[in-house]
Amino acid sequence: MENKPTYEALEKKVSELEEDLAVISSRTEALRNTNTVLESQVERLTLDLENSQRCFREDMEDLDEIKKSLEASEEKYRLHFANVSEVIFYIDSSFRIQNISPSVFSEWGYPSEELIGKQIAELNILTPNSLENVSSHAMLLFSGENISPAVHEFITREGGRKLAEVRYSPVVQNDNVVGIVCVTRNITERRTIEEERMEKQKLKGVIEMARTVSYELNQPIQAIFSHAELMMMDLDEKNPVYDKLKMIQDQVYTLAKTIKQLGRTTQYKLKENTNGETIIDLEKSARTENATP
Repeated sequence: MENKPTYEALEKKVSELEEDLAVISSRTEALRNTNTVLESQVERLTLDLENSQRCFREDMEDLDEIKKSLEASEEKYRLHFANVSEVIFYIDSSFRIQNISPSVFSEWGYPSEELIGKQIAELNILTPNSLENVSSHAMLLFSGENISPAVHEFITREGGRKLAEVRYSPVVQNDNVVGIVCVTRNITERRTIEEERMEKQKLKGVIEMARTVSYELNQPIQAIFSHAELMMMDLDEKNPVYDKLKMIQDQVYTLAKTIKQLGRTTQYKLKENTNGETIIDLEKSARTENATP
């Protein structure tokens, strides 16, 4: 016969079930709270992800704009480099031309591909003195020093000479100079104009000096000539003094012609005298060759 549980046993069982239910309820509440926290975290992470995606899209749009801007700048630089009138070239630490503007053809007559990849010393595009100066300047730049613009003489493909002012710009990577950008500007015409201006100033000084000397000597010469002529009028032609006065008068006449030529100087012509010295050619420098005292 099956034994029925006693009241005490049932009461104990109920108590155990209530305890288990309380534990289950507590765990259920904990799980519910955990779920709420997880939902909150998922929601926050979702928002963060959406924000990150939005920022990423914005960054990509910015990068796209930057890329377009860089491409536009690169194209602008390329067009400027291709059409610039100045000759621009880049040399590395071995003095080898890595790039050069197409203007080298119009300025010096060389196709750019004929120069790229070669060392300056082997190209014969500089006079020996200018090549030495450029090499010296480049070495100083590679050692970290600054160099002021300098004038060098370049040799064209046809063998002509052109003066150019060269500006140096070092290219620095990781605090080291790895190359030099050289910008050359043709100053041949400007130098010619300056030399012509200096020549005109020199000519002006010579002319002013010549006219001053002519003016200052003219009156004494005329006085000597006149006094000699008056003395000759009082002498017989057979008198020995007469011949001496005539010789003085002839020499004064020659001197007067020279002085008059000096006063009519309009240009600057030179010649060598019998001693091999360079002197002013008065006949070629004067407006006229004939003069009278």
